[in-house]
Amino acid sequence: MANTPTNRLNFLDFLQWVNRIARLPWDTDDAQRAKSAVEDIQNNYPFRLETIVLDSNAPLQYCEGLDAQRLNLTVAAIAYCAETGQNQEEATDLFAEYVQRLRAVWPKPPLHQETGNRSYALWQGPHNCLVEIVHCHGWPPLLIVCPRSAQLEHGGTILNEFIENYIYSRVFPLRELGVIKTAIPSKAYQQVGNDYFLRQGDDLTWEAFEEQLAITISKLPQRSFLLIADSQSPGHLPFVQFCVEDDLSLNYAVTAEFTGENVGMHKTSFTSEQRQTLNSLGFAHIDPATPNWGRDCWWPLHSKAINDIAHACVIRLRDISQVKTPSQLRYWGWVNPEDPNPYTPDDQLNPGTDRLVLESLGLKYEELS
Repeated sequence: MANTPTNRLNFLDFLQWVNRIARLPWDTDDAQRAKSAVEDIQNNYPFRLETIVLDSNAPLQYCEGLDAQRLNLTVAAIAYCAETGQNQEEATDLFAEYVQRLRAVWPKPPLHQETGNRSYALWQGPHNCLVEIVHCHGWPPLLIVCPRSAQLEHGGTILNEFIENYIYSRVFPLRELGVIKTAIPSKAYQQVGNDYFLRQGDDLTWEAFEEQLAITISKLPQRSFLLIADSQSPGHLPFVQFCVEDDLSLNYAVTAEFTGENVGMHKTSFTSEQRQTLNSLGFAHIDPATPNWGRDCWWPLHSKAINDIAHACVIRLRDISQVKTPSQLRYWGWVNPEDPNPYTPDDQLNPGTDRLVLESLGLKYEELS
């Protein structure tokens, strides 16, 4: 194995652990072989290991570590890819690195990818295992390996349901008990006693809004559209807007745009310094048919891209158009329905919503037509 950093798995170590866990003798009847293989993993894996086990006595169990005696009943092995409680930006970047580099290393594309409160990418991995990388805001990426036997028994669609149950039934309680420590954004939240509350209304500073916007961008679901605009300005100008495509493999999977120059009643030109700053943050006037400035991004986004987008939007709203306070802003958003696809049964397709609720923004909702 390569030298592993003390707080996270680098990609080469991650790739080796995927193969080592996938090679476990999931269906063996040889108790000694199972015991030896499980001990090899548990004695060497540097971070937390968990399993989901199904048996007749308890339909669904979450267990710490691997159980050699019930290896053939294991639905999924779950490996934390870093220490808990590390910097949230590091967790975001680690997830992005794993997904983007696996796309390059493994010849077949992911079976399914999804972004939102729970972002993940799912592959048909080595040794006939399903391999999923999951990232939920606030804790490290998770590596989930699902053996072929579990896929056959449970129809091959177990990960979505079981991992969601795992997160809400296991991870959240572990966090409440202090076993898993998660990062709290310092500017977006204000502390009252031992509790943290998202800043809203008059408590929402531009500094806090920028961080809350970054959090929101990182969690926007597929097929979503988000518009943020000045409610006190004619024509709701200026605005910033975001679109997340259904196909997350596109080089424009996530698009951010804002009002360009000399638009509307209060025409505003950018200074040369502002243009240079916005260019350095990845934005440009890219389409002659529209005055908007924009930036396209691959998914998953690295934290620098997320922070640069949020910062550019604040520059456009606060510095260029002189919006006095974030409390003047309103947001409007929706999610388009999911198209039929090979991964999702037709009766389980996401119908979308005409009202995308984003509490993390700290803004009021208004249809900005």
